[in-house]
Amino acid sequence: MTMLTSVIRRVLGDLIGAATLAALTGLISTFAFPVVGGTLTGVFLAIYGVLGVPGYVYWLQIEKSQDRPQWLLQSVLSVGVGALSLIIDTMVGYLLYGSKSILEAAASTGIMFAATLLVCPGYTAVALAGWSRSLIIRAGASASGQQGL
Repeated sequence: MTMLTSVIRRVLGDLIGAATLAALTGLISTFAFPVVGGTLTGVFLAIYGVLGVPGYVYWLQIEKSQDRPQWLLQSVLSVGVGALSLIIDTMVGYLLYGSKSILEAAASTGIMFAATLLVCPGYTAVALAGWSRSLIIRAGASASGQQGL
């Protein structure tokens, strides 16, 4: 594979990863909008900023380490960890704030609830976008016989 083809494949992979993350962030924003308030565009940009920059840095670190991450497995595991964390948030919130509804009580746990949201759907979106990015980059690497993501 020529250097130009390699650069094009990488840029295309980055664009696909960013577009996938944008689409998933759009879904997250749609559900978060009624809770957070403000404008839908503002919520989208805030969530995309929180997920996009660290997500891209993570993708580059994985690429440099030559590890072959199991993006789909990471996505499934992050959903499981997020569900378990939500159950713990709900239990703690219900014990501390029994007069509130279950979801309001879970959200009242503060940092614990924020960490839950960073794991799932946050990390889940980053992992799925990393998977879509790696498909493009890996296809170029396997065509030339190189090790890809």
